[in-house]
Amino acid sequence: MAERHQIAEELRAPRYLFWIALVIRLAWITLGHTYRFAPYTDHFSFGWEAGHIARALANGYGYADPFLGHTGPTAWLAPGYPLLLGAIFRMFGVFTPLSGWTVLAVGAVANAAIPALLWEIGTRCFSRSVAKWAAWIWVLLPSAMQYAVRFPWETATTAWLFTWVIVVALRLRFDGMTWGRWAAFGALWGAIALMNPALLIFLPCVAGWLIAGSFSKRNAKENSATIFGGFALSAVICIAMLLPWWIRNERVMHAFIPLRSNAGVEMCLGNCYGIQGSLMEWEHPFLDPAELAAYRERGELQYSADKMAQARRVIAARPGLFAEMTLLRMDYFWFAVPHGMDHPLRDLTRKCAFSFVSIAGILGGILAWKKKRPGAGLFLLALAAVPFPYYLVIVWARFRHPLEPLITLLAVYLFQSARR
Repeated sequence: MAERHQIAEELRAPRYLFWIALVIRLAWITLGHTYRFAPYTDHFSFGWEAGHIARALANGYGYADPFLGHTGPTAWLAPGYPLLLGAIFRMFGVFTPLSGWTVLAVGAVANAAIPALLWEIGTRCFSRSVAKWAAWIWVLLPSAMQYAVRFPWETATTAWLFTWVIVVALRLRFDGMTWGRWAAFGALWGAIALMNPALLIFLPCVAGWLIAGSFSKRNAKENSATIFGGFALSAVICIAMLLPWWIRNERVMHAFIPLRSNAGVEMCLGNCYGIQGSLMEWEHPFLDPAELAAYRERGELQYSADKMAQARRVIAARPGLFAEMTLLRMDYFWFAVPHGMDHPLRDLTRKCAFSFVSIAGILGGILAWKKKRPGAGLFLLALAAVPFPYYLVIVWARFRHPLEPLITLLAVYLFQSARR
């Protein structure tokens, strides 16, 4: 018992890491006035579609109206972040500076909690030195906090949830498969599904990693019974969190929509119009009046289905170009999305820094695998699986943010492992 308590203490980060990180982020938000969002295009930069859905929720229209005007009920986005934003709007006003500050403060809290998770992962899988460096880099590095202090989106919260999943998976495999840990595993995946469903692609990977770990130990029969019982509990909790959304969509949208309805639109915007490996925003309903009119006329589900059919026709007609654009999006994901050529030197500097972190993180993961560090297989699975949906559709820099804590940790491990 004393030994277990000592191990738990070693894995627990100092509390001052969280408070220092939080103070820095809140100061940036407050002194930099990043909570003030331009009112152009009907406040669309304040949460984009999520902000407009939140406004409809706060004003009593229900989960609706992701674009300009009243367009009716929607399932365009998974409900987690719009519901959070809607609650903030009800308390502090729709698109007000106070609401903006509160939204960013929530992201700042989630972002400031990540160093403690990095501390546990680093100590467990590498060393106390790696844990300290990774945690302090996350506390102080501006690029680690940028999405928490400037963007009213789910990015910062999702990164925290995703890092928590890795921590819980490590605990399940190396500390024992307790019912409490399985319950936390299911709740975290339910929250991720409601916030950013694209990350669910990692769920089969971590499940397979846990199953492989259970069969590698003694008493495989007993371990298999424990792990499948644990997965059942996790599934029940995750489904229970999603069930209200499914019921709502059946009643309001008259269709089974597991998470969100806009997959066809995103696929088409990334692959149909003058394909360049980036999103063709000028064809988006929030910018193009003709597309918004088509969205209103056909209805959300039919509009998205038509766009998916169009994307399939384009890809089938030019598969080589689709493959080329997929490779280009892979480059964007790991080596920086272009920003335009107004400031070529600044863009080059940004690309070099982005590329350096990516290469260091990937090499650190490979080194961890070669050295058979605990969790190395899970880390490489995350680096391989999470980007995959974006390779096929569209890449923004923020899409990589859930992986940034892990990339930071692996990059630190790489340099901590350097020999003379």
